[in-house]
Amino acid sequence: MELKEKPMRNKITLKKYTNGLKYAMSGLKNAYQNEQSMTLHLITTIFIFTLCILLKVSPLQWAVSILLLGLIAGMELINTSLEAVIDLICPKIHPLAKVGKDTASAAVGFFSCLAFVFWCIMFGPDIINIVGNMF
Repeated sequence: MELKEKPMRNKITLKKYTNGLKYAMSGLKNAYQNEQSMTLHLITTIFIFTLCILLKVSPLQWAVSILLLGLIAGMELINTSLEAVIDLICPKIHPLAKVGKDTASAAVGFFSCLAFVFWCIMFGPDIINIVGNMF
């Protein structure tokens, strides 16, 4: 099988770049308006940032926290787009559509659990110490 050459893409212009940003912001706005999990993610982000500030975590812990929050949000956006495409292609309930949606949701859950474990390890000792000093 012979690979065909792809035609050269037009170079990226400022207009194409700004249009791409507009489309991305539109998708993000849609996700926050229509997906309950994105609202929960925003609340979680505010909570984690507050803990990072109050507990004066290291720059590395900040970086890992931001990375994990970004991964979860990114996975949720992919999950949302996959669900929309599945609903478009298969408006009726189908076992394979369920597998696709459930698996994408599992990926979000996996990253969320990973982040939760990290934050328990990172914040746990300080929170236990603070609570212990209160009594």
